[in-house]
This record gives sequence, structure tokens and C-alpha cells, in this order.
Amino acid sequence: LPMQVLLSAYPSLSLSSDQVVAIYQGKKLFFDTPMTPGLMQLYDPENDLIYSRLAQLQNNFMGQNMEAIISISKAIEIDPDYPYHYYVLATLFEANNKFFNSFKSISKAILLDPDNFLWFETRGKYNYKLGDYDSAILDYTKAIDLYKLNFGKIDEFTGWKFDRDYGGFLSDLFV
Repeated sequence: LPMQVLLSAYPSLSLSSDQVVAIYQGKKLFFDTPMTPGLMQLYDPENDLIYSRLAQLQNNFMGQNMEAIISISKAIEIDPDYPYHYYVLATLFEANNKFFNSFKSISKAILLDPDNFLWFETRGKYNYKLGDYDSAILDYTKAIDLYKLNFGKIDEFTGWKFDRDYGGFLSDLFV
């Protein structure tokens, strides 16, 4: 995988190119290991966003789903009130077809941030996969209502703009 692909996929990473290269090469920059003694001193070990981004890199580019779950769990341990971490955890469980765990994780995001349509859209998908079609419809309906209500606004947690460029199923349904 060329480095340009990695960086273009995650342009908002607040990591330097050298750090992203090191992560991609499998160096565990955020943990002291025999390969990288003392590197933990270079980073704030209590920065939850580092662990969240590391989890995404581990899963999406390195195929290390279990390591990614460990990393996002560390992010949640540091900041249990940040809903996006639970969204990431839900997607990691989904990659392992553990939809009930995905459902529980995204439900926690909803408790923390009940105005984000993406959490409801995602939970609707998990309800559907679990065979709870009535709840899926309720979640999708709530997602559509929130999407319309917040159209054009920036989400305070994710920084995403609610608009037609979102690209999810709601983009197609928005009227």
C-alpha cells in the first residue's frame, strides 16, 4: 500500500508523516516495546484521540482488528464520554460480525450524543442485522429527522458537516 494512499485516506490525522509511516510499518509507537524503547515519552499517553486513530489505522490498513479493539478500548478508558470512540468500537465489532456488541457500543454513543443522525443510522443497521426490524425502522426514522433538522450544521463531536456530501443512505433520502 503506497504511503500516499494511506495519507490521502486519513488527511485529518494529527500525526506527522513519519509517525504514520512508522505505524504502517508495524512499529507500536504508542507503547514501549523492545522495537521502540522509550518512544512513549514522545507522546501524551493520555491522549485518547491518538489511540482512536491508531485503532482505525490498525483495522483499516494493517488488518489488525483485535489490536484495534484494544487501542479503541484504551481511548474509551481515557475519555469514556466521547461518543465517536463508541462508534469506532461498534464498527470494529461489526467487522467480526458481532452485531450485538456493535449495537451496545453505538447505543452508548447515542446516550452521550442523542442529536447525531449517524449514531441512529448505524444502530438501525445493527437492529436490522439482529432481526429487530421495528427498532431498525424507528432508528432510521430518527436518523432522517435528525439529518433534516441539522442539515448544514457541523457536528460538535466529529466535525462532520451534515449535508448532501455525507454519502450515506440518508443523502439519497433527503428531500
